[in-house]
Amino acid sequence: MAGGALLDIGVYGLTLAFMMLGEPKKCSAFGHLNEEGVDLQHTISLAYEHGVLATCRHTIESLSMNQAVCICENAYYVVEDIAKFAKVSIYNNQRQLLESYELDSEKTGYEYEVEGLIQTLEERRLEFSSFPHQETLRIVGLIDQISDKFQSERNV
Repeated sequence: MAGGALLDIGVYGLTLAFMMLGEPKKCSAFGHLNEEGVDLQHTISLAYEHGVLATCRHTIESLSMNQAVCICENAYYVVEDIAKFAKVSIYNNQRQLLESYELDSEKTGYEYEVEGLIQTLEERRLEFSSFPHQETLRIVGLIDQISDKFQSERNV
């Protein structure tokens, strides 16, 4: 955990938002940095077309829920352990569980990445079919913008 909250765990929430909603039209972020300039926690608000909003909150200085909640018009989804999607539960607006899916909880996020890499190499491709380089570059670009914002506010 040397990169701070944004690089160490924030990438999971931002990636999930990108996968579900695409690239945001607008982003605002607020973070708490330590004396060395490492972000310990942050809140990121992403704005999309048609009034859709996403909020990502990550911390490495206190307990975190480590889950994502996606609220839709007639239901909401809860993803447990967003780094590896250990469990996905779907609820109706009355908070009644409709469906639940548990994934292979023995695997870590890295193991899924290694499996994808092996498959990509075996198929002699240059990028993951499930997550193209262009998506990675867009997320890294957003992370760079957020990190620059944290550092510029620190120097005010």
